[in-house]
Amino acid sequence: MPNSKIVTTSEGLAVRAKGHKYSPVLGHPSRHRHVFVGGLHRSGTTMIARMLSNADGATGLLGTGFMEDEGHYLHNVVPSVRSFGGPGRFAFDDRSHLTAPAACPADTRQRLEAAWGCYWGDEEARVRIEKSPQNLLQTRFLQSAFPDAAFVMVIRHPAAVALATRKWTGSGIPGTRRFMPKRSLHSLLDHWVVANERFAADQAFLTDATVVRFEDVVANPTIVTDRLFLHLGLAERSNGPQPPAVLNPTYRRQWRRWLASPLGHRASEGWMAEMAPAFARWGYTIDDDF
Repeated sequence: MPNSKIVTTSEGLAVRAKGHKYSPVLGHPSRHRHVFVGGLHRSGTTMIARMLSNADGATGLLGTGFMEDEGHYLHNVVPSVRSFGGPGRFAFDDRSHLTAPAACPADTRQRLEAAWGCYWGDEEARVRIEKSPQNLLQTRFLQSAFPDAAFVMVIRHPAAVALATRKWTGSGIPGTRRFMPKRSLHSLLDHWVVANERFAADQAFLTDATVVRFEDVVANPTIVTDRLFLHLGLAERSNGPQPPAVLNPTYRRQWRRWLASPLGHRASEGWMAEMAPAFARWGYTIDDDF
């Protein structure tokens, strides 16, 4: 296990850092440092990735033609999230959780950089931001190919993620032609637990990992983002994208109605109570306002 430490702030920024940010990559100095953003669908990953990509000295993928310019669609180094069942399902497939290092780290890095190469908005930018939901479960694999990489994982209240993802079920995913089968709240909440518990176990092996809670960014945007930018050595532009001013109350109302229903009441005393420790790990309870 790397000699690392966790620094947790009261503003919702949890950082695991080894005390250095830049190191030789596979024996050679690198012109660019990669920051991998991940987290479950509907958690706020796009918002965070755009904020980071807009910083001075940073860039993100642009014009890929794929949903939210997510990097996993551009390569076949590992299967994309849709190969493992898509949103609300992929973490159930053990193949999506990569804990072993790349068989040939130099080749893996070269193939990924080649796939992303022509899509960076600014080829000269020192920091490159790549966002894919499945990064949440592939940090150890990516770190083997990019030893100087930083990871920013975005987490959001499990009920908000489940309800937002459920909007896609039984219909097509916006921006794609993919049909997403109907899924229950039980299944979607269980998926949240499985995915984030797997990442929690992987954290101990990461040199530089930061966890950002979506709710904290909305409540204290300046404090949380300033600390994140400082940690990554970036300077935020004054005209950059901003988080929403308030949390969407729609999901909170839906969640309250469901909890008050007979089905929700039984769940809160049954299977959902078993999930409570996993929720609490990230500072959440079923009774939160979100």
